[in-house]
Amino acid sequence: MNANKTEDSDIRLLNPELLYYSSSWYGMCRNDQGEEGGCSNKVYLYSTGRFVEEVGWSVGDDLTIVPREKKFSADSIKKIENLIRDSGLMTMNCPDGFIFDAGWDYRINLDGEKRSFHNPPRDCRDLFKGVDKLIDSMIEKNEDVSDSVE
Repeated sequence: MNANKTEDSDIRLLNPELLYYSSSWYGMCRNDQGEEGGCSNKVYLYSTGRFVEEVGWSVGDDLTIVPREKKFSADSIKKIENLIRDSGLMTMNCPDGFIFDAGWDYRINLDGEKRSFHNPPRDCRDLFKGVDKLIDSMIEKNEDVSDSVE
């Protein structure tokens, strides 16, 4: 599974309203039925509050993607922006790395600054996991989040 090929052609990454993008893929994982294959997860969070998540599962060339959309309130977006600012990710040195059979890509567009990260080291990935966990917790608690009707 080549995540970079998909990302290079993903026009959603060019949207100036894209606040946060998170992508991960793993070459060896199991689905709910215990089948082995590759899995992926992509998150697109826009400054407008639009949230799109795509969970993917692949075996060979067969790819299944399950999308989910939500709408975050302005207050939720502010909390996420503040966490990103407070984390130091906008100024942190997170050099690109190589990881066998897995990959992580992140993009942030905040306060007029854009940053992209490809397979950052674990300390940087841990900070991104914090952002992802905040987003997940808001969805789980339904904290100023609703089903998107766009």
